[in-house]
Amino acid sequence: MYSKKIFFMTVCAIFLFAGRAALAAPGDLDPSFGENGTGLVITRINHSDGTYGGAVAYASVVQPDDKIIAVGSVVSYQYTNPASLNYDIALVRYNPDGTLDSDFGSGGKVVVRVNSTSIEEAFAVALQPDDKIVVAGYATVKYSYSGTRRFFALFRFNPDGTPDYSFGIGGKTLTEGFISDYQNSGAMIRALVIQPDEKILAAGIAKSGSGDYGHTLIRYNSNGSIDTSFNGGVNGGRKFFYVGGSQSFAYAAAQQSTGEIIVGGYARTASFFRNTDFSAIRFNSLYSATGIIDSSVLTHFFDAADDRAYAVAVQPDDKFILAGETVNASPAYSDFALARYNADGTRDNSFGYLGRTTADIGGYSNTAFSAMVQSDGKIVAAGNSYNSGWNYISLARFNPDGSLDLSFGSVGRVIVLGLDGRAFSVKTQSDGRIITAGTANSYEGFALARYEN
Repeated sequence: MYSKKIFFMTVCAIFLFAGRAALAAPGDLDPSFGENGTGLVITRINHSDGTYGGAVAYASVVQPDDKIIAVGSVVSYQYTNPASLNYDIALVRYNPDGTLDSDFGSGGKVVVRVNSTSIEEAFAVALQPDDKIVVAGYATVKYSYSGTRRFFALFRFNPDGTPDYSFGIGGKTLTEGFISDYQNSGAMIRALVIQPDEKILAAGIAKSGSGDYGHTLIRYNSNGSIDTSFNGGVNGGRKFFYVGGSQSFAYAAAQQSTGEIIVGGYARTASFFRNTDFSAIRFNSLYSATGIIDSSVLTHFFDAADDRAYAVAVQPDDKFILAGETVNASPAYSDFALARYNADGTRDNSFGYLGRTTADIGGYSNTAFSAMVQSDGKIVAAGNSYNSGWNYISLARFNPDGSLDLSFGSVGRVIVLGLDGRAFSVKTQSDGRIITAGTANSYEGFALARYEN
């Protein structure tokens, strides 16, 4: 990492092209997807006020019929303070080929606002067995009687994109944070897991009374009410805690076959800046009243580095992977970083070097925001690579032992040139082809791309 080789122009650059190559290679953009044979689709979405200021997809899910739902936020063009942008939640559903699904919402799009003064964003989506769609994030709502308040926000939609009015109040549930300064509570949901009993576990971030961020878990009943038995009924069924030091951040969650839930993120382990580690916790006794923390683990990659995990993926054997970035102190370069753990949370030393692996995608700064395990055991991580003022949608594929899959893209890496964009989610369709969702062209809209497997 410290002898960084900048080979930005020699890593895989996937250029937009009009026709399918005779022999498509793994990692190539799939020209049968999206617009004009490019393998890409960019969707502009209007804010609820009718203006357009940009949009970004933070999460996605692939339905059993291979349709794709992407969720995120859209910003109003009529904002006056760039530090306090006016966001709405947005959902878009695509047909398997990347065209908009006209049976969903209005022309394939749904825009949600809590009320005329609210600001909200979505960071997570999950599909129930009945095909209802659960979306989560935060909502900041201004009330005439109590000022501005920030909430954990949970929404549920019918398969056609209409609000599910049997859920919460009017299809939504707003849950307060943990401090009296509601406006600055920092409350947001970053990940969702639908349990087999149809209860919904939400993982995210909030502030304590001291102003430090910590992990938050909230479990909801299937009707959107809080499961007050969770956490032994303390804090109204909400669980707030730190992993490691005085600050920790939960960004991802996934369920093992035995029912335990893995929550991934990172934790600050010292007071100075360059000291965050990958963190993972496992919840055992899932259906008990307490939500017991079974185990927790911290993982550091290099001395004087900041390590942050933004994604978790569980393998069929219940081993799990955290993916994110490792940031060098000086110069401040970063690489994709992955760590694999055994089902019990011990590090899997058969993966990479002592359970860890990194990949320089080619830019000065490389961050994996999402990861998935393919049916053949290979691992795909997606995010962005930053170089010379531009962000590029980037992917890397790893073999089950943590080595780069040299058959994918250029020596295991893919960079989509020509777009200032990021990938925040990576999924796979039933035929194995890879889907990323994020944004492009400086937040022009939701950006989806499909790649050959």
